[in-house]
Amino acid sequence: MHNQTCFFHTEYTSYLPLSCIYFNSGRRPFQPLRARVYFLSAFHANIASVILCAVTVNALSVALDRRVMEGALLASSSGPCGWLSLSLYANGATPLLVGCNYVLSLLTIPVIHLLLCGKAPTPSMEDLKTAAVTALLPYLVGICGASKVQNSRMTSKLAALVLLYVDCCNLLREAEGALYVSDVFTALVLVASWLSTVAASSYLYVKCRILDINEAQLLQLVATPKSRFDWISSTCPREGLYLLPTVFLAPAQAFLLSSIFFDTDLSNLPV
Repeated sequence: MHNQTCFFHTEYTSYLPLSCIYFNSGRRPFQPLRARVYFLSAFHANIASVILCAVTVNALSVALDRRVMEGALLASSSGPCGWLSLSLYANGATPLLVGCNYVLSLLTIPVIHLLLCGKAPTPSMEDLKTAAVTALLPYLVGICGASKVQNSRMTSKLAALVLLYVDCCNLLREAEGALYVSDVFTALVLVASWLSTVAASSYLYVKCRILDINEAQLLQLVATPKSRFDWISSTCPREGLYLLPTVFLAPAQAFLLSSIFFDTDLSNLPV
């Protein structure tokens, strides 16, 4: 998921925190959900998010540079940021939701990029091995290990801060170039508006009586954040202004979700 660094090799600065987060999430007892939650979460993260980004881009198109608009659409089509969701609130239901979203993203990303870039990216075996070693394997070890979870939430949050720092360093390095203040400001407004729309729209399922409030909040936690998969850039290589929305995406989604889930209890979930 990460292959460049700011000061250190990302292999050494991101693999350990990732493994820590997924290991801690595996130590929590599994909590099943209604089937509709898995379906709607995957839909909201991989399809609705792209549609809402396109609507937001269209609404702000007068003030946006074309490259910023294209960069935002590409960012919205990326896969879910599972480590952020798990570090902010890792109950027994979150890991499976994250996994379902990730699997579906492997199907939707090629289709969306085929439409946007004319070529469909595919993950390499190395990418899949990295995901297995840093996410799946630690999660399975956590399941088989002790069930004590004292201090695991704080450890996961500290690991998430390290990952956030590495992501921001990488993205700022790749997006370097001549930037105008107006481009930076409009890109920030675009990302904040899009993420807020994706997060707020999850409550429509409550209004329509499809989900209850706890399920909608869990969907919001899992479906809102986006990660950056390096194998995607093979079809749409971008730099400069194209990457500007992605630069703001990492800290903006972390700030938004940490504000929402600072003191949230999602333990009362219907099976």
